[in-house]
Amino acid sequence: MRRWILFHKRLAALLAVLLITLSCFVARSIKLDEDMSALIPSPIQKEMELFSESALHRKTFLGVQATTAQEAQRALMVLQQELAPFLIKPFEPGVEMGIDLLHALPYRFSEQDKEELGDRITPPGLADQMQKNREKLFSLDGFFLRKQVLNDPLDLTQLMIKKLSLFQTAGVEYEEGTLVSKDGLTRLAMVDTTFPAARFQDVRRFDRAFKRAVEKLGNTAQAFYLGAVRYTAENVKAVHKDLVKISILAVIGLAVLFFVFFRHKTALLIYLLPLVILPPAAVVTALIFGRLSGITLGFGSVVAGLSVDYVIYIFFAMCYSGDLPYEAAQRLKKHLECNFLTSAMCFVALFFSGVEVFRQIAVFSLLALSLSLWLTLYVLPAYFTALPKKTAVMYASSQKGLSKREAIFVAACLLLFGAFGVQQIRLNVDLNGLNGFSAKLLEDKKRAEPVLGSAQQTHGLLFVLGNTLDEAQAKNEQLARQLGETWAVNEVLPSIWGQVIRKQRWKNFWTADRVQYTRLMTEEEAAKQGLNAQAFEPFFKGLSQETLPPDTFDFTKIYNPFVSLSDGTYGVANLVPDEKKYEELGNGKDVYFLSSASLQKKLSLAIRYEAITVVIVAFLLNLLAVWGVFRNWKHALLTFVPVITGACMIFGGFALLRMQVNLFVLIFLPLLMGLGIDYGIFQVMKYTHPEQEKLYPNRALLAAGFSTLVGFGVLAVALHPVLKMMGVSALFGISGAALGALFLLPPFLEERK
Repeated sequence: MRRWILFHKRLAALLAVLLITLSCFVARSIKLDEDMSALIPSPIQKEMELFSESALHRKTFLGVQATTAQEAQRALMVLQQELAPFLIKPFEPGVEMGIDLLHALPYRFSEQDKEELGDRITPPGLADQMQKNREKLFSLDGFFLRKQVLNDPLDLTQLMIKKLSLFQTAGVEYEEGTLVSKDGLTRLAMVDTTFPAARFQDVRRFDRAFKRAVEKLGNTAQAFYLGAVRYTAENVKAVHKDLVKISILAVIGLAVLFFVFFRHKTALLIYLLPLVILPPAAVVTALIFGRLSGITLGFGSVVAGLSVDYVIYIFFAMCYSGDLPYEAAQRLKKHLECNFLTSAMCFVALFFSGVEVFRQIAVFSLLALSLSLWLTLYVLPAYFTALPKKTAVMYASSQKGLSKREAIFVAACLLLFGAFGVQQIRLNVDLNGLNGFSAKLLEDKKRAEPVLGSAQQTHGLLFVLGNTLDEAQAKNEQLARQLGETWAVNEVLPSIWGQVIRKQRWKNFWTADRVQYTRLMTEEEAAKQGLNAQAFEPFFKGLSQETLPPDTFDFTKIYNPFVSLSDGTYGVANLVPDEKKYEELGNGKDVYFLSSASLQKKLSLAIRYEAITVVIVAFLLNLLAVWGVFRNWKHALLTFVPVITGACMIFGGFALLRMQVNLFVLIFLPLLMGLGIDYGIFQVMKYTHPEQEKLYPNRALLAAGFSTLVGFGVLAVALHPVLKMMGVSALFGISGAALGALFLLPPFLEERK
């Protein structure tokens, strides 16, 4: 037997080393993802994908603020030059830009253009235009403008420029391709990066290059950058700092617990368990989802706390009862399997969530807890050595608890405390609450306000979808006609059918008689201005041709309003005022309206629905699980007492601290349910099986509670708001659950003792 145990121990140690080594090797290729979209519920994933794929979201804003307008202009130029390797070269109009615009007009010739052009070719209109042409030709820039005037004596390109100006947002001034504040001291350049905003390795390189560029500016200007790239950089910094800080604090906390509760070399195996189970669980989760969120990895501290509970119970059962390791493990097997089942049910409930991070957490936790249970029951006992009798005596206690009347009074007070908290709680539904923003980012956003003003708050994006890009464009044009509005996208980027209609309108306008009349009138007015009328003959010959010149104007190089979605559909994005009529157009099928306010509203409703669904599913699954173990409804319901006390402490504590919480704290409730029920099962097993009372000392429950509290509660010091909120929730919830199990639950079970 001893030989088998020795072989078993060596084999287990070898497997553990191989498992950790293999996991670390595979982990090198894991994509640690910090994309905020993984935190968004599936009901609004389409909206978030549309937003993230839109041109405005893909843009990165390079900004400078200086004491003079000239210094601001110079600083922005230096900044763009230094970051050039990371930026896509912006569109630069060539010498043929005017000709491209002229040839593009027939494909975009609207009724409004028709009316304006009709006024322009009247005798007064032509006289005014020839005078302008003369002024251009005899100006200092006349040499450069000569070709433009000869090719377009009627200045038809101005009609196209008006269409392009429709893309400008009210309140925002443009100068030389940049956004400029009214005083000229703040400038923003909208640029495209050569890498996706969610690829945090490239984002970190860009951030380092930006800091080097800022050093070259000196003290003459303040530089900053905003956009999705900055948000990713902030989240990466927050999560990475959190992982280091959480790991250090968790190790320190567990070390303190070791000296307070254990003080025996055998107990060191308890804290080695997470090192064995967490790496393979993380690797398998990443392989299943194709990526691994930093939030999921940070949640590993929770699983670490849960995983060691199984071993802690066996450790104290050995100390208090004097059983051999395998005997203690087998006697607690039913209890540990019940604990695993209830915890598993809570994580299974997360599969009903539409948030990918929660599904990642569910897979990660189920894998880790399954491996932990197997190691606890069948592997670790081989490493335990019998503890000295004095150690067992040291853990004995004869604590007197509350009376039943006192327990009822305390429970009533806690319920009132929780009800008060629910009424007073303040929820933060701002999408920014899901990101780890630093004070520096908030300061930079304020610097950009003089340029952007309130444009971001007063405008939204109206998306029209179709199975093909042309179908989306056609639907967009139809919707604009129904509303009687002119949208910039339709004017500059019409559908194929729209181009056919506009080309035909152009041809119908330029009849042979009208071309001849315009030619004669132009020659007459040109002669009055001393211009050579014959020089415009190529222009009029082009108007007479049956075949139009090809459309070589590609506006998408300047601004691309089209989006391509993962489901194979396409969309057109229109920048419109944030008004109720546009929000009412959104039918969730082929029309979506997105603004800051509407996204927050949808996120709030989605998370509330997610929370209610997950909590109800977790409650029902756990109720069935504990009833299946005890076959007694009273005992099954009593296991939920720690859950209720923990929830009351969470909501009451938030109210007392006047904390503004994000909606993701509601997802902590099913996790609290799993933790609380474990403590409830411990007490029910203890008081309903008097012959096994020595297997369930209160010290074991305290050690398990503090271990989980250390593992989970350290998240309260995190920078990332989601991790921080879950940590604060743990401090209140787990403390309340453990105290409820220790002091409130026994009085209702002692009569069964």
